[in-house]
Amino acid sequence: MPTGRKATIRRIFLLHRWLGMGLAPLMVMWCLSGIVMLWHPWPTPDAERVLRAHPDLHLPATTILPPALNVARRARIAMAGDDAVVTVLPDNAPGSSDASGFSLRSGRAVTHRAEALVPDARAYLPGGERDAPLHAAGLRRTDQWIMNTKGRAQGFYRYDFADPERTSLYIAPVSGDVVQSTTRRERFWAWIGPVPHWLYFSLLRRHDRLWADTLILLSAPSIFLTVTGLWIGLRRFGSRRGRRTGAGNRDGGRRRRFRASPYRGAAMLHHLAGLSFGLFALSWITTGFLSMNPAGFLEKTPPPDWTQQISGPLDARAVAAALPALQKEPGIVAVELDHIGPGLFLTRLNRDGTRRRTDDRARPAPLSADALRQQLAQNGIEARVDRLARDDAYYFSNRHRTRPFPVFRIAGPDGTRLYLDPVSGAPLLVVGQAARETRWIVYGPHDLDFLSFLRAPSSRILLLLPLLCGVALLCLCGLWIGICRMGYMLDRHRRSARRRRPGRRPVRQKERESRP
Repeated sequence: MPTGRKATIRRIFLLHRWLGMGLAPLMVMWCLSGIVMLWHPWPTPDAERVLRAHPDLHLPATTILPPALNVARRARIAMAGDDAVVTVLPDNAPGSSDASGFSLRSGRAVTHRAEALVPDARAYLPGGERDAPLHAAGLRRTDQWIMNTKGRAQGFYRYDFADPERTSLYIAPVSGDVVQSTTRRERFWAWIGPVPHWLYFSLLRRHDRLWADTLILLSAPSIFLTVTGLWIGLRRFGSRRGRRTGAGNRDGGRRRRFRASPYRGAAMLHHLAGLSFGLFALSWITTGFLSMNPAGFLEKTPPPDWTQQISGPLDARAVAAALPALQKEPGIVAVELDHIGPGLFLTRLNRDGTRRRTDDRARPAPLSADALRQQLAQNGIEARVDRLARDDAYYFSNRHRTRPFPVFRIAGPDGTRLYLDPVSGAPLLVVGQAARETRWIVYGPHDLDFLSFLRAPSSRILLLLPLLCGVALLCLCGLWIGICRMGYMLDRHRRSARRRRPGRRPVRQKERESRP
C-alpha cells in the first residue's frame, strides 16, 4: 500500500477517535433522551380541561362588534374572566394564542389583567384541587415550557399552584385560553427527555437562529463521525487477527481463524454495534440535521391562497343579529363563527363537550362535503373533498399529538392538503409541498412511522426501542473507549512529566544502584 494512502487512512482513524471523544457524550444524550420520549413527550394541556376553564358564555346587554370582524373569515366568542371576547382567528391555522381579541362591551382590542383570569386558571384544575394556593408569576415570554408555543412573543400569564401535582399554567392574556400546562412529573421527564433531545434550554431556545445554528454545528460533525465509523467498521470486519488454528494446517500453522471483530471488550462491542445499528444512527442524526433547515434546505413556504378561501368573510351585522339567540341556551362555553356556505354559521361548544352547528336562525346546519364543494366551486377552485375516518400519510396521531377523527380532507390542484374539523370547518392542518417533502425526507425516517401499524404503541416498543437501545449501546461503548483513552493519555503525560524533572535519575539506574 502506498505511504500516502496509509497516512490518509491513519488520519481518518485518528479523526474518528478524536471526534468520538468530543461528541460521544452528546450522542449518548440524544439516544437516551429519545428512549425517554417514547413514553414521555413534550407536555401539552388537556383539550377537555382547556374547554372547561372558560365560564359559561354570558353576553352583555349591548354588544359592540369590532370593524375587524367584517374582514375576518373565522372568529370565536368566549368568556375571558368576566368579559365576553370575540377572537379573530387566523385563516388557515388552528389555535388562538396568536390571534387578536376584542371586548364585546366596548368593541376595542383587549388585554386582560392576570388577576382577572385567576378564575379561569382555577377552573382548569380538577374539582378537588381548585382551591389550592396560587401564585401569579406575571407575564412570561421566555419560560422553559412555552418556547414552542405560538404567540409567545405576546407573552402568557403564568400561574403556579400548590396542588399535589404542582401544576403550572400559562394563559393567553387576550383570549383567556390555557395554552400550556405542566405538572411536576411532566417537568421531570421533560428535563431528561425532550429538553436535552432538542436542546430546548430556554437560555438557548429563546434565540431561534442561535438555537438552530447550534444544532446544525453539533449534528454536522456527528454525521461525519458516523460515516467514518461505518467505513472503519466495514474495513475492520473479518480482519485476520485471530489465533492460529494449529500447526497441522497446510500453511504451516499460519492460517488464522475468522473473527467478525479484531477487537476485544468495549471496543468489540462498539465495533459490532456499529455494524448492526450504525445505519440507523446515521439516519437519525442526518434527519435531525435536516430538520433544522440548513442553508434553506426544505424551507417552509406559506400555504396557497385557496386554503384561506374555504370560508368567506364574516358579516358583523349578521353576527349581531344571531347573538341574542345564544342567551336562551345555557351551558354554552364558546361559539365559533364561519361562512362556509350561504350566510353565517355558528358552532356551539357546550360544557358537556358536545358541539352543534347552526345557521344564523339557530336551525341545525351540519357541515357536509357538498357544502365544501360548492364553496370551492364558487371560488373557482378545483379540489377533491373526502371525509377521512382514519389516518392517512400526513394526518395521523402519534405519541406527541392526538388527532381528532373524522375530518374533511381537501386535496387542492397544487397537491396541497387541507384538513378541516367536520363540525365547525376549522382548519386543523395544512400540508403543502414543503411539508410533504419534509414528511418523507426528514420526519418519516426520523420517527419511523411511515405506515399506520408502525405508529401503534406495541410496534413502537417492539421496533423502535430495540433500535434505540442498540444505538445507545454503540454510543455508550464509544464514550467508554474515549474515557479510557483520555485516562491513558493523562497517565502517560504524568509519567513523561516526572521523567523530565531536573535532577531525577531514570528508574532503571536507581534499581541498579540499589542492588547489593
